[in-house]
Amino acid sequence: IGDLSGCNRFCAEGHYGNASYHFTSDCSGPCWPGHFCPKGSILPQKCPAGTHMPNERAANISDCFLCAPGQYQPESGQEECLPCAAGSFSPDVGSAACETCPKGGVCEDAGAASRLVWQPCPAGSFNPKRGSSSSAACELCPIGTASAAPGAVSRKTCSPCEPGHFAATPGLSKCERCSAGSYQKDTGAAECLRCKPGSLCPRGASLELPAACEPGTYANVTDGDGLPECFDCPAGSSCGGGAAPPAECSPGSVTATPGLSKCERCSAGSYQKDTGAAECL
Repeated sequence: IGDLSGCNRFCAEGHYGNASYHFTSDCSGPCWPGHFCPKGSILPQKCPAGTHMPNERAANISDCFLCAPGQYQPESGQEECLPCAAGSFSPDVGSAACETCPKGGVCEDAGAASRLVWQPCPAGSFNPKRGSSSSAACELCPIGTASAAPGAVSRKTCSPCEPGHFAATPGLSKCERCSAGSYQKDTGAAECLRCKPGSLCPRGASLELPAACEPGTYANVTDGDGLPECFDCPAGSSCGGGAAPPAECSPGSVTATPGLSKCERCSAGSYQKDTGAAECL
């Protein structure tokens, strides 16, 4: 099979013979690109998937070139390998298929030869799909939630804001605390509520509370339970109690010690030109 008809010579390596008679060892002609032809071939044989052969006259399967990292070839008998599309990569030689980019991020570069091309979605977003090629595939955590973890694969990582906090825009990595004068008692809030007149709402308040601080003290921050703590009024200021913040003493008056409800005027023969002073000069 494949020899010169009526002769005892085979078609040469890199050639094939599919006719009943030949006059030279070149037989029917050179082996085709994408194929190889061992000695005595009737027809060219296809280079396997994961390889290519751009030239004529390949003699053996070992002459077929392996696809380089970042390339692939799913079919046999091909002249060239193909670059991996964005959203995939190929770390090995001789690949018949590219690996899909993992969830939680994107692979924006085509022809990638390493998983290192994968970029995680930033905190405040997630991507549940494989094979993404654009940062637009990263979905933002919805309003009222936040996620501190980059590379998230599920919306489940978007945690609802706790009471006393809010998230007014999508895609936040953490919820913001309600400012002083506002509060929020619910989870997953998009905004805080204004504190009613006569009520106390320190920063991060989860409850709207009665103004309960005694004269000489003021409410500053909240505990984990959302209740305010009352602190001694600092020297140089007066605190009328209730929900009132510390008020600095005006020029000519002072509070020498903490915890006072009103400023005292400087005595005869002394003065104070500054505000918020703790002693007279």
